[in-house]
Amino acid sequence: MPITPSEEISFPAVDPDGRFRAIADYAPVMMWLSGTDTLFAWFNKQWRDFTGNERLQGWEAAWLESVHAEDIDGCRATYAQAFDSQQAFTLEYRLKRHDGTFHWVTDNGVPIYSEQGTFTGFVGNCVVIQERKELEARLANRSEALHQLQLQKDAIYSESETRSRLYETILSATPDFIYTFDFSEPEHRFTYANKGLIQMFGKPYEQIVGKTFRELGYEEWHAEMHQKEIDTVRSTKSSIRGEVAFTGTFGHRIYDYIFSPVFDSNGEVEAVAGITRDVTESHNTQKILKQNKEALQEADLKKDEFLAMLAHELRNPLAPISAAAQIMVLSQYDESRVRKSSQIIERQVKHMVGLVDDLLDVSRVTRGLVNIEKLPQDMAAVIASSLEQVRPLIESRQHALIVELTPQPARVLGDHKRLVQIVSNILNNSAKYIENSGQIKLTMKIENGFVIITVSDNGIGILREEQESIFELFAQAKRSSDRSQGGLGIGLALVKSMLKLHDGTISCFSEGLDKGSEFTITLPLWTENTYIENNPDAVMPQQQTLSVVVVDDNVDAATTLATFIELYGHEVLFEHDSLKALKLIESVLPKVCVLDIGLPKMDGYELAKRIKANKSMSEATLIAVTGYGRAEDKKAAFEAGFDHHLVKPVDFELLIKLIDNVAQKTTLQPPSA
Repeated sequence: MPITPSEEISFPAVDPDGRFRAIADYAPVMMWLSGTDTLFAWFNKQWRDFTGNERLQGWEAAWLESVHAEDIDGCRATYAQAFDSQQAFTLEYRLKRHDGTFHWVTDNGVPIYSEQGTFTGFVGNCVVIQERKELEARLANRSEALHQLQLQKDAIYSESETRSRLYETILSATPDFIYTFDFSEPEHRFTYANKGLIQMFGKPYEQIVGKTFRELGYEEWHAEMHQKEIDTVRSTKSSIRGEVAFTGTFGHRIYDYIFSPVFDSNGEVEAVAGITRDVTESHNTQKILKQNKEALQEADLKKDEFLAMLAHELRNPLAPISAAAQIMVLSQYDESRVRKSSQIIERQVKHMVGLVDDLLDVSRVTRGLVNIEKLPQDMAAVIASSLEQVRPLIESRQHALIVELTPQPARVLGDHKRLVQIVSNILNNSAKYIENSGQIKLTMKIENGFVIITVSDNGIGILREEQESIFELFAQAKRSSDRSQGGLGIGLALVKSMLKLHDGTISCFSEGLDKGSEFTITLPLWTENTYIENNPDAVMPQQQTLSVVVVDDNVDAATTLATFIELYGHEVLFEHDSLKALKLIESVLPKVCVLDIGLPKMDGYELAKRIKANKSMSEATLIAVTGYGRAEDKKAAFEAGFDHHLVKPVDFELLIKLIDNVAQKTTLQPPSA
């Protein structure tokens, strides 16, 4: 079918929860998505960085701007055939880099299908192959040149002596080394050397011709090898080719050479001629290409391992969630089993949310989007909060925990939540990688103006070669194939990034496998003598019941959310249609509206604007509940009139806290006259 530009399709059509794009943005290759009738619906961060195109829509136009004009028609033809056949494809074309230069890429696309087997478009990746193309061109040129020289050589030896001056001119002009040998005994001798060979030896012509390999400084093994090769050419009447390293006036170089027989009029070999070419640069290029290929393979392996790891970690909690849901149905919603099943679902959802939050944290940190509020923090209190978080894991595995803290005030400037995240991640890491009934020791001391926290254990240890890379993204210590410890390999990378925001550092030490590990966190000591800590224990008056309206086109989500808010004593109404919801809100005038963003007919942004336009609702609190959690999504929500922005799955404790805050303010307000 012909592929023509069409309207942008929405991301949910090809990536409903944005998970693929979140992961793909940190893949080591350029990646893209298409729709069923659209060439390109999205490019990942690698593609945007490479091309310098940061637009967030009009992706097909972005691609057209970046592809070399001579390659567009061929690309379109390949894409059209792929869309018609819904089959994978590979093509090469030139893509414009952000500096304006074009680079060859290989574009690989595969079709993707919905769970129902419906074709939904293509997913693809682009790999830069510019170096390979340039090398192929150079090798082609060199091969052709070598072929031409071989023809020249054959012509030279077949022409009469009257053409000798012409031959000498040609031989002297080539950068290759050209020479001949006789069959002197016991060693063969040079009978001719062209200008290039003379320069390489760094000796006059007269000191080369008539000399043996040994007399010209060749090592014993090298001279013996060429002696045998010349004898072989003479006896077989066939050329022989080789490659060898040699040190001459040009330094240590690698040379490719050919020894060929020179026949007399009777067809007998009367001499051997040779051509040698410097192939050092080609070898270096091949070495670089090999290193790049190995690096690419390693990156690709890391990507595959991470995707497999992510799939594994996300499937793990889904199994008990699915089982718990079936138990509730099969038990006919027996209260006791519903309670236990609900607890299972809640725990597993929190685990999944934690995985996603870790990924988002890494994304925000690497893009510089995490802002921390630096306030004086008591590190003893931070450690206490961290221990509270990881204590259930430590106790469940029966580890012995030793804590030794300095009696001196140990304060740093930082964000309490992030500092707790740092310490708990290290403790959690130790607890996971120790066999049951192990030992963990945490110490804190002050030294040279720094707070130093050390967490040591007697666990599986870390190989010496891995101790530097352990803090890289997706890195994990070697462990068994059952992956029983779980995790995405981003915890320590996140710790390092968070510490950097606090001007701190982290290091690790281990004597090797099964010899335990030691992690050391260093943070600048806050040197102010005093600071104000305001933690009032005020008793708030009894809060009043609020009227709350929940709007979500997902019936189950709206019902669950409304039921949850009702359990906290508030009056809740819910609606699934945005237009009907607006009429409901105008009649009820609730104090709080909890709105989904992705609503049909009228999205949550427009609904919020219309609610706020009603003077009677100008003081109402609007809470956005959405799957869109980027900084620009939050900005759009606040501009539309929302007071708070929560990302699905909802943190129910935070939601109730926000509603209770409104209730408390309403309670404290004096009655109107």
